[in-house]
Amino acid sequence: MMQRMRGNFAANRICAAGLAFALTAACAGGVFAGTGMMETGWDAGHKSKSRLIVGALPSADGGKTLVAGLEIVMEPGWKTYWRNPGDAGGIPPYFNWSGSRNLKTAHVQFPAPRRFTDETGTTIGYKKRVILPIMIEPQNPSRPVGIAVTVEFGVCLDICIPARAQLAIEVDPDRIATLPPGLARALQAVPVPSEAQDQDGLPRLASAKLSTSGPPA
Repeated sequence: MMQRMRGNFAANRICAAGLAFALTAACAGGVFAGTGMMETGWDAGHKSKSRLIVGALPSADGGKTLVAGLEIVMEPGWKTYWRNPGDAGGIPPYFNWSGSRNLKTAHVQFPAPRRFTDETGTTIGYKKRVILPIMIEPQNPSRPVGIAVTVEFGVCLDICIPARAQLAIEVDPDRIATLPPGLARALQAVPVPSEAQDQDGLPRLASAKLSTSGPPA
């Protein structure tokens, strides 16, 4: 099943150049009144829907850093994968930014995921809803950024179904003032390196919890 999904995903990867800004008018939901935050419309897929939301953070140089977020909402019981899907197999999200304008880098970050275990093994990911923060670096910070992305991901219940979204939005940095609350929470949930590390450089165990199940020995 996983091998077949990989083949389907590879076959479906397209250059987003044709997407670019034909989609902008159709997808862009505009600026939220009074907030300086932006969103696209929803792209509906199998048991899920996706959109981009955009905000900004103050930067060290006194300017601002654009932050986008891929928001995925799934029907009850369905899940999608983290960047490492786990030992039971799966497909992490794939992003194609090639149709974008004035975009230097788009660095996708992943909030702390959940671990799911069943008879097939362990998978790692998210249920119900997730926002993946994306740090946006323009080529020219003084000009608008055209963000166009094709994203492919898996949505899974008992079986996994390939999903794909095509999203585009024109972002004027001068009109972006803050982060949407959901995107701010997702950014705070992204794990960061800890200063408390063992001598070998590996993370230090901070706490442990014992969970028992089954009949007593």
